[in-house]
Amino acid sequence: MTNKPLLSWIFLISICWILLGVEIDVVSGQCLSDQQTLLIQLKSNLNFNANKSKKLVTWSQNTNCRAWEGVTFDRDGRVTGLSLSEESISGGIDNSSLFSLLYLRSLDLSYNHFGTPIPSKFGYLTSLNYLNLSNAGFVGQIPIAISRLTSLVTLDISFSWTGLVDASLLKLENPGLRMLVQNLSKLETLYLDGVNISAHGSEWCQDLSSSLPSLRELSLSNCYLSGPLDQSLENLKSLSVIHLDGNTLSATVPGFFANFSNLTSLALFYCGLHGNFPKEIFQEPYALSGSLLVLDLHSNQLQGKIPVLPPVCSYIDFSSNNFTSPIPADIGNNLIFTIFFSVSNNYLTGVIPESICNATYLQVLDWSNNSLSGKIPECVPAMSQTLGVLNIRRNNFTGLIPDAFPVDCALETLDLNGNSIEGQIPNSLSHCTRLEVLDLGNNMVTGNFPCLLKNISTLRVLVLRANNFHGRIGCCDTTGTWEKLQIIDLAHNKFSGNLNLLGNCLKRWKAMKVDNADKLKHLSFEFLKFSPSRYYPDAVTVTFKGLEMKLQKILTIFTSIDLSCNHFVGPIPEEVGLLRALYVLNLSSNALTGEIPLSIGKLSQLESLDLSRNKLNGSIPESLAGLTFLSFLNISYNHLVGPIPCGSQIQTFSPDSFAGNNALCGFPLGVICAGEVSMPNTTKGNDSDSDSDTRNGIDIDWNLIPSEIGFIVGFGVVVLPLVFCKRWRISYFHRVDDVAFWIFPLAVTRKWLLSWTTTR
Repeated sequence: MTNKPLLSWIFLISICWILLGVEIDVVSGQCLSDQQTLLIQLKSNLNFNANKSKKLVTWSQNTNCRAWEGVTFDRDGRVTGLSLSEESISGGIDNSSLFSLLYLRSLDLSYNHFGTPIPSKFGYLTSLNYLNLSNAGFVGQIPIAISRLTSLVTLDISFSWTGLVDASLLKLENPGLRMLVQNLSKLETLYLDGVNISAHGSEWCQDLSSSLPSLRELSLSNCYLSGPLDQSLENLKSLSVIHLDGNTLSATVPGFFANFSNLTSLALFYCGLHGNFPKEIFQEPYALSGSLLVLDLHSNQLQGKIPVLPPVCSYIDFSSNNFTSPIPADIGNNLIFTIFFSVSNNYLTGVIPESICNATYLQVLDWSNNSLSGKIPECVPAMSQTLGVLNIRRNNFTGLIPDAFPVDCALETLDLNGNSIEGQIPNSLSHCTRLEVLDLGNNMVTGNFPCLLKNISTLRVLVLRANNFHGRIGCCDTTGTWEKLQIIDLAHNKFSGNLNLLGNCLKRWKAMKVDNADKLKHLSFEFLKFSPSRYYPDAVTVTFKGLEMKLQKILTIFTSIDLSCNHFVGPIPEEVGLLRALYVLNLSSNALTGEIPLSIGKLSQLESLDLSRNKLNGSIPESLAGLTFLSFLNISYNHLVGPIPCGSQIQTFSPDSFAGNNALCGFPLGVICAGEVSMPNTTKGNDSDSDSDTRNGIDIDWNLIPSEIGFIVGFGVVVLPLVFCKRWRISYFHRVDDVAFWIFPLAVTRKWLLSWTTTR
């Protein structure tokens, strides 16, 4: 009996602890009321697009703020993390409640559109150890207040410069880099890409090495830095990432890079580097030879032999340099774990060494634009069990395409353009059912139209230009043939037959029928799919607006048909009018007959139309006047008759566009059409009230003279300054672009994107 009170007390205490524990959990499950109030105020302070927001739209006073997206709390209910990346936020945040969240340890405002300077109030958030303001749209000087954040481990204020806009939207001038980093001794990651720092190598290298002893990742791409790299940089022994691309280093690759034993990623492209690559960097006893995963040195002036490569490197880019001599015979033995390897645009000679086939993980192999020769080893197509891109265009390869593509072929891009390859397309190429880009142009390949590829539903680009193909275009009766096809170039071959039979094919090329502007992207091959993913952009050369033009990046909205310089006969099929997303149509230099189809007027996206050097007859359809994007037209040397449609942009093309049609008349040709010349009218001429007159048999309406004079004067006032005054010209086009983007955002963006893509 005496033990019962003791047991009761133990039971009671246990219950209390349980209840107390539950109460603690309940409290820790809520955020503090003042913190919730600050977050609600922050939401009201921010200008954001609710339709694009995925986080801020979940913030509601009626719900537990711990359930809000983008917010993290500590056990006491205080806000310690805020992630508002890609929330379409714009405008200033100086007066927001953000800077009252004093317990913040992590803040991510990346990929927004603030459009203002970085507020100095960031200096209030002294608990921050992670700050990401990358690509957030901030402009101007980076404030010295950032240097007060002495707990920072990661600082990212980078701007991904693409060449489309000024890279100096952000700058570090006064104060400079030294003042920014002087107190950030705990910093391990520093990304300032695209910030205008404008410092010499001896200055910025010493600024970093003297203040950031723990630095692991350094990225200062496109920062207007100059070289050479100072030896003091070697003091940052923990560096694992060095990205200095896009700066004017103008020096040799420093040998002290061999001492960065933890280096995993080295990017020094577009840096003006020259001389030989130091061979000691990848030689024992230096540990770098066993750690480097990414090595990107493209677009420099490096010379000599291709360096001995690190055996574990997964990404190697030596393209666009001045490397010479043959590729080492044993190179493949050092590429066993390599996924991407490019030595394009150099001066390499010799043959493809068969050791390359030992690179069993290789996904991208680009040896284009060199002076390599010999035959393609059979083991290379066999690698396309893994290989996604094989690009050896513009070399001196000869012989046949090996018939060795495996059944489970993974190739997405095969580019053999510009060699001396002969024979026929091998049957095993039909195994490449993922193929998107096939470019065999400018070779000596022969045979019929490649119907053996008809089951490759992924095909987007087919270039057979300048070969010895012959016969009719076949396999148009097959259901679903090449529904994704957007570029087809069969020019300069010996194809023949009635072009009207192509109508069935045109019905099936769905990608040319639908505007894909809402799915705008580039054709590319994704590799290294771990974060961050890398892409190999597909490229192709097309005849666009009468000129050969290389599309360095193929937009999915760009569509083109080029059947020029063959032996096609018969009429142009009416079905061509179905291809309403078509940009380029070139049927020149054939033997086509009949009239220009009225349906061509339905090609609302058409920018380039070449029907020259055929036997077309009849008149120019009035429907062509509706092609508002048309900027190149050539219908010369046919048998066209009648007047050129007046009052339309067709009359703005040069006379050369209409030459060789002896029965055409009207402007811009100097041939007056019948009925445009009136005979002298004596009655009208004697009428004192008449507003017109007749001179040399031509009727003159004097009411039009003032407007014509006004037009000429206005034209002179506006255009002549644009021609002779550079400042006026620059200002004018800036203003016109602003107005155009405001009034016609979609149309102008589409034209601008295409222009940029074709000139990159």
